[in-house]
Amino acid sequence: MKKLMCLTILLSSAILAYSQNRADTTLYIEPISGGSASDRSFFDENLKMEVNAAGYALIDDLLDAIYSISGAIAPEDDGYVLSITLSNVEESREMVTQELFYVKVEESYEILPFLVWQMLANAPFLVTEAPPPPPPRAYNTDTESSNNSGRMAPIVNLVNAVPDDDSWKNKWIYLGAKFGVSPRFYTSSGEDVNAETITFEVGVDMGIQVLDFLVVQLEADFGMDNADYQKLKYPTIGEVTKDPDDITYKTSILSFPLLIKGVLKPGRSFLVEPYGGAYLNLPFGTETASPVGGWLAGIDFGVKVGGNGYIFFDFRYANDLGNTKVKDKRVEYNRNIVSVTAGYRVGFLNRKQSASRFRGARY
Repeated sequence: MKKLMCLTILLSSAILAYSQNRADTTLYIEPISGGSASDRSFFDENLKMEVNAAGYALIDDLLDAIYSISGAIAPEDDGYVLSITLSNVEESREMVTQELFYVKVEESYEILPFLVWQMLANAPFLVTEAPPPPPPRAYNTDTESSNNSGRMAPIVNLVNAVPDDDSWKNKWIYLGAKFGVSPRFYTSSGEDVNAETITFEVGVDMGIQVLDFLVVQLEADFGMDNADYQKLKYPTIGEVTKDPDDITYKTSILSFPLLIKGVLKPGRSFLVEPYGGAYLNLPFGTETASPVGGWLAGIDFGVKVGGNGYIFFDFRYANDLGNTKVKDKRVEYNRNIVSVTAGYRVGFLNRKQSASRFRGARY
């Protein structure tokens, strides 16, 4: 009777263990790229071993898999970095990216299981009653070779992995268009009264993100000047003096600003870009003569909309370096321009993001 009970308990345990590790969740491991053949073979075998140990079913066909893992090895400082990415095949999206820094592959024995377990925590089983087993305790080791080559230190990300959805902020090229209003204030050089107006402004731009925190942007902006003067006096010629009258000096101007923009990335869906720069003027018509250019400063606020694009709101102030002269010589005025515009900007060509976003501490 006791033997029968023991046999029943053993069979029940086996059935429960099987139900907790059902191979219904399929995963495909893509061939690792970069690095040496020995390094690729090492990580390929260890990735498969750790995935199997976590209870996932490894298959050889990507199209039949629910999840996939891709990997790439690249040189980094005095060692190498292994980047592994977990993707959802059915939804065609990347879920988690992690990086492992090493000098020799042997240094990753204690770290790689932890890294894989951490990443697979974002890939739930289809049918399971237990999560993947916890990883072995990660600790640091100092390895000193017989020729006293010094300390070799693996680096690993020890924080929770997060999906990498910041690619829209990390493009090489950005193209944008905008439209808005532009209050303009005209300060006269003499005793004449000042003028002001509110007009429109449209523009297009192209930016190049040369650094993670720096964009160089060239624009072409079109606007209208309507310097509306009341009771403007005529110049006195001899003893003849005409009565003052009302006049509006209208000029269409195409300006070309060159901006240096700082890039702040406070959240996954927001972008802040303070900037400064200079511009050149290209006026149309012969009634006025505008100065060559001026300076400007402002700030952009961006909100992600779509895959690689975002809506932005631009606030800026510009001032001509010189006065605008009119054909009848009745007045000279300096332009003070405020612009409030909104538009859409889209990025092209992914640039490599700073690895510090994924790195943990160096031990």
